[in-house]
Amino acid sequence: EFLRLSWTKKDAKKKASNIIATINHFNKVAEFIRTEILVEENIKLRTEKLVKFIELGTLFMGMNHLCGVWQILAALESTSISRLKRTWSGLTQKQMEMYESLKALVSTERNFFKYRERLKSSPPPCNPYLGLVLTDLTFIEEGNQDYVSGSTTLINFSKCVLVSDVIREFEAHLSESYPPSLPSVKTYLTDYRGFNDKESYDISLDLEPRSASAAWDREEQEIGHQPDYGQRVAAGQEKETILNFVAEPITIQIQLLGAPTPILARLPPSCTSKQALQIFERSMVG
Repeated sequence: EFLRLSWTKKDAKKKASNIIATINHFNKVAEFIRTEILVEENIKLRTEKLVKFIELGTLFMGMNHLCGVWQILAALESTSISRLKRTWSGLTQKQMEMYESLKALVSTERNFFKYRERLKSSPPPCNPYLGLVLTDLTFIEEGNQDYVSGSTTLINFSKCVLVSDVIREFEAHLSESYPPSLPSVKTYLTDYRGFNDKESYDISLDLEPRSASAAWDREEQEIGHQPDYGQRVAAGQEKETILNFVAEPITIQIQLLGAPTPILARLPPSCTSKQALQIFERSMVG
């Protein structure tokens, strides 16, 4: 299945059925992760799921389930998730560092040097990222002739060795298996109906419209960093209300960390997050 770019041909489902099945599974898991975040309309719950998947990626890295790390990053780096600035702002510094360490592992710098070094030092069981294997095989196939230059019968053995080395390394990491998955989990993922790319992006815009995102960027430029309300307000409640533009006057309450009673404040129409914060601060003083 790995030879002659069989997974790219018209009859790929027949000649490279296992590779195609693995690619589809990869995309299915990434779709699942993306969808599970986007179904949460509440920003606190959305951030919690985001954190859970980052923690899962860190766990995968410790288990040498490197393909799992790529699956998680494929979802989190997608446009529909990466643009959710309000959601990402709920992460602590430690959680962001965890996320950055995952990104560093799959960095494209020096031809994925960090990933390749990690893979070399990872004993089985290990689950490499198939996509990079296919990329390497594609470069070998397209960059080398099947026959020695000037001959139609003398096989280019150097090319065969290169292809063999890539396949052998991949198979060596699969020489041992992880414990089998629970049948219920397999069934759940197989039957899971996630959002496609267009649906995901549309829902992402509904959750955090461009106008709100632009206001968030302006505020970040004014204060030099994204506003961190999480240390002042209990578990995301302020983010859920304050960071939206409101069409009519509303009265909301927040519970400050360590405060004995909630604080009530009335927000005027078209209130920005910065204005809302000032109103709450005046309420605190009062």
